[in-house]
Amino acid sequence: MFRENLLKLLKEGNTKKAIETIEKSLKDEIFIVWHIMDIEGQAKDNEEQEGKKLYDESKFPEVLQALKNTHDCNYGVTWETIDCLLDDIALIEE
Repeated sequence: MFRENLLKLLKEGNTKKAIETIEKSLKDEIFIVWHIMDIEGQAKDNEEQEGKKLYDESKFPEVLQALKNTHDCNYGVTWETIDCLLDDIALIEE
């Protein structure tokens, strides 16, 4: 919701309100950020451990979006979560 509101303010040219929103957000919220590089790094670690290519890299953005859309706030996001999504979405079928 924050991102959508901020983008709306910026598109409307209301930079003063956008800055106020960001400043308030920095005091009232925290953001946990996962990046596509996290997906790539975990995939690389898994492939090195297995000694072979396991994943279709073109599917990594889909893995990241699935991470966002399916995470459970009771458990958070872990490397195991990413491993499961990599296997479900990007695993190369043999």
